Amino acid sequence: MLQTHVGTAAGASPLSGTIAEYVWLLPILPLIGFVINGLLSLFTAYRAGPTDPSAGHGDGDHGDAHASQHDDHHTVTRHRFAGVVTIVGPLVLLASFVLAVAIYLAMPAEMPAPFVKTFFSWMPVGSELPLRWAFQLDQLSMVMVLVITGVGTLIHIFSVGYMQDDPGYPRYFAYLNLFVAFMLVLVLGASYPVLFVGWE
Repeated sequence: MLQTHVGTAAGASPLSGTIAEYVWLLPILPLIGFVINGLLSLFTAYRAGPTDPSAGHGDGDHGDAHASQHDDHHTVTRHRFAGVVTIVGPLVLLASFVLAVAIYLAMPAEMPAPFVKTFFSWMPVGSELPLRWAFQLDQLSMVMVLVITGVGTLIHIFSVGYMQDDPGYPRYFAYLNLFVAFMLVLVLGASYPVLFVGWE
């Protein structure tokens, strides 16, 4: 499954020069969703405290706090960036799934060698073990990519309604996007160190 010499298989593969050259976009798209949704969750998590720390600790505040607790049970307001998150979260997964389908359609029925896309030299250990950051596409990894992006898209769409009133709505989608991104790194890794990054 994993190639030892990741640089030699790319030229022998019939996927060379096709849309499979954009295999790097498969995990990058969910990663972009993670960055956007993560920033939105951090932006709304910040609340400036009072300039005077002793302010708001009087006796009259206990009644207000008690009343606000009762109000929380009756009123549920959606997150201020829920609309943006609802678009970005599932859309990056849908785009990744469409790309995966396009790569699958470009893949021939029988491949004599896996398609390996090498990006950069990562941890070169002499000439015998040139560890590179590379992704590998073969029949098995393609099936797993389709499962991850296809089922992941459905989970994201379901989560839009299921998590709509959650106060951590952007944070939830940020973590979900990040999870899918590293799942794709796991199944696309062309070497065990790259696979380990996705696993961790």
